[in-house]
Amino acid sequence: MKKVILLAEIDYNSYSSRRFREECNKKNIAFEHFKYSDIIIEFRDNKLIATAKGKNVLDGTHYIFRSSGSKYKHLSQSLRNYLQSMNKIVLNGSFKYPFSLKLDTYAKLSLYNVPIINTHVFPTIEALEQNAYKIKFPVILKHSSKSLGMEIYKVNSLEELKSKLNDHISKYMFQDFVDTGEIKESYRIITLGYEIIGGYKRIAKKNAIVTNSGSAIEKVHIAPNMYEICKLIIKATGLEFSGIDIIYKDEKPLVLEVNSSPGFKAFEEITKINLAEKILNYLLSKS
Repeated sequence: MKKVILLAEIDYNSYSSRRFREECNKKNIAFEHFKYSDIIIEFRDNKLIATAKGKNVLDGTHYIFRSSGSKYKHLSQSLRNYLQSMNKIVLNGSFKYPFSLKLDTYAKLSLYNVPIINTHVFPTIEALEQNAYKIKFPVILKHSSKSLGMEIYKVNSLEELKSKLNDHISKYMFQDFVDTGEIKESYRIITLGYEIIGGYKRIAKKNAIVTNSGSAIEKVHIAPNMYEICKLIIKATGLEFSGIDIIYKDEKPLVLEVNSSPGFKAFEEITKINLAEKILNYLLSKS
């Protein structure tokens, strides 16, 4: 009997949890959602046991991993690897998750000559100061392991930049600030099964520096140059399911980020595409 398990540190009534549950119910397939913060790992009688609120986390046939946050990243990676060793079907199972997804993604994209935003990573404060001449202020300071717009700042000087560091400097990326004018916009493209499904435009709130929170959205036609970049990204990363964020500078697309567990509420609402159903159909087809 097939059973889909969603592992995600999100509310049980959140949009993606509810949508996967709805689509599984339509197919008469069992569904469970477990939070990482509820999972207990034990080794007894030479076996690994994983439970959440008394339920077995390991009795699923198909698994969807969504954002674990930095707090539970190691648990997420360990469970993903173990489940695959048990021949369970895992979405994005062939993708090897590194400690820093952003840096690893940029490295892979560079091998395929994908246009990415200029980015710097420094090992120490001293290295930053010695190479400050390479940085053109203002810049965007971004924590390499955070998501959902967390720890992203626009900084205007070296001193301001250093004052924003809440973690070791090597965990931060310094990226060019792309001034798109009064209206700040970016594009989110969704891919599934190594194909491009669709996308939408995000327009930031006034005075915001990111477009992924509280933004206005509208359906968008994927331009040929954006389409070709997305196909290269699929090839470079090997991700079965992803959200690709793109910004334009001087009418040329630049990749901001590739998300391996993108939210899809806005996508479904604006495109009217039933992405939850598509994800399940794809996952179940791998049986």
